[in-house]
Amino acid sequence: MRRFAAVVAIVCAACAPTNVPSAATAAASTPSVGGPAIGGTSVSCASFPTLATASVAPSPAPSGRALPSPAPPGTYLFEKSATALLLYSRGAVRELSLPAPLSGSRAVLAPDGSAAHAVLADVKAQRMSLWSSSGAQVALDIPFLGDVGIVSWSPDARHLAIVPDADRVDAIYFAGFDQPASRFVPGGLVFDLEWRGADELSFFSASSRDYPISGATLWDWRAGERPQALVKLDLAGWSAWRSDGAVFAYPAVTADGTAAVRTLDVTGTAIVGDRTVLTADDVTRSKESCGWAAKDLKVTFIDWQGGGLLAVGLHALGQYDYAVAVVHEETGLRGIVRSNNSCFIPFAHWARATPILAVPLFGPECGETTLLNRTALVDKTGTVMREITVPRKGALLLSDIATWAAIPGENELTVLRVNGPEQRFVVPIAKFLGWCCAE
Repeated sequence: MRRFAAVVAIVCAACAPTNVPSAATAAASTPSVGGPAIGGTSVSCASFPTLATASVAPSPAPSGRALPSPAPPGTYLFEKSATALLLYSRGAVRELSLPAPLSGSRAVLAPDGSAAHAVLADVKAQRMSLWSSSGAQVALDIPFLGDVGIVSWSPDARHLAIVPDADRVDAIYFAGFDQPASRFVPGGLVFDLEWRGADELSFFSASSRDYPISGATLWDWRAGERPQALVKLDLAGWSAWRSDGAVFAYPAVTADGTAAVRTLDVTGTAIVGDRTVLTADDVTRSKESCGWAAKDLKVTFIDWQGGGLLAVGLHALGQYDYAVAVVHEETGLRGIVRSNNSCFIPFAHWARATPILAVPLFGPECGETTLLNRTALVDKTGTVMREITVPRKGALLLSDIATWAAIPGENELTVLRVNGPEQRFVVPIAKFLGWCCAE
């Protein structure tokens, strides 16, 4: 949710239309595979080439385009209007009428594609509800959500965490199709919502949300139970749970003031072990770190892959001095990919079921034109496999085993085969919300 809002948030919240560039995507900006794979680093230690960016103006998308035939694999969810969703699968489009207006773009596709779920807002009655295309609809006893409210869906899309006021963030709600909304006030500001399981939420509370944060409380909240305080931590950035909910990783600061990534082994609500899996000194010893000093490094995000790999975002002093370290929780640093002097890396995310990492490269002069950016695919050793062109600040969402990628545009969705013979499908429907089941 946080990464793609996005992101991750992307997603997943990364699928939300807020990840789509605001300018209309010209025909020249259709997502494409970038040049040859980039395997090493340049003299400046960058893992990616610097491109000559051409300045171009957006142009309207062609009208009256047909759906692709044959159709791309998978099931796709779009927002047609405030009162209707579109479900696209196997070449057919099905409209889902909503009994009340959609609250923002707060709709999600079930992981198996069997249903769409949405948060609805009856403005006249000032009432919220949770709706499913499978027939369920339950009242949400929460404050009326505006555009600034935070909603985070669980992995099974059956539960959700809600922070109604993104400015005050002093209360959090837990709701679902099988339970009424529960409210909790932790006595501080709520931040860093993360799902530990299908019906188990974690979040932090502290007196501030500005990193670094001292003495933040990590909470665990199971459906139908009261939240439990797990531990107090000093945080330097976004944290993350391993997909099985047994290990928690967070950015820390060592005794000498340099950045590190630590993990906690957690059984239920008990901390049973802790370790350091990456230090700033580990990074500066790598060949990609020329010009970096340990004291200047900061950890910007963490993303887990199910096999025990972490993607760790790094930033030094320069405007475009970003990198992603690939780290194994047992054996440490495996490799680093580093941005060039015209791109920054806001986040990265693993494919759900295979160790392929999508690393976005953003910036006004990072792509072939001013309407384009790039996303790199990186393997488990930290080696760049290929680059793919995306719209400016556009998402690239990998399928479970990274065979396919979904790339939202202003007025269309591109579905691209990224593993195997190239295939490309352009679906001329706007406001992409999510997808599943491409493999």
